[in-house]
Amino acid sequence: DICRVAHECGGQVYMDGANLNAQCGLTNPFVCGADVCHLNLHKTFCIPHGGGGPGVGAIGVAEHLAPHLPAHGVIAPYDEPKGPQVAAA
Repeated sequence: DICRVAHECGGQVYMDGANLNAQCGLTNPFVCGADVCHLNLHKTFCIPHGGGGPGVGAIGVAEHLAPHLPAHGVIAPYDEPKGPQVAAA
């Protein structure tokens, strides 16, 4: 309901993916209505904090935000047929 109200008011919803283990098999950021969610690897996969940089991990976005992701110097941009954009630390 909170995400729906935020969207109705023109807002976007960021979901903290600090521990996605709690969601496994029950829900996911899309079902919850999140527009952006990061996967904090040190909590979800029990790796040392800072393994690759503090808070490093994948960032998922809803389809309407994908064209706004940063482009990669080697991989073609999102709207080209070679595939989606990639960003890495």
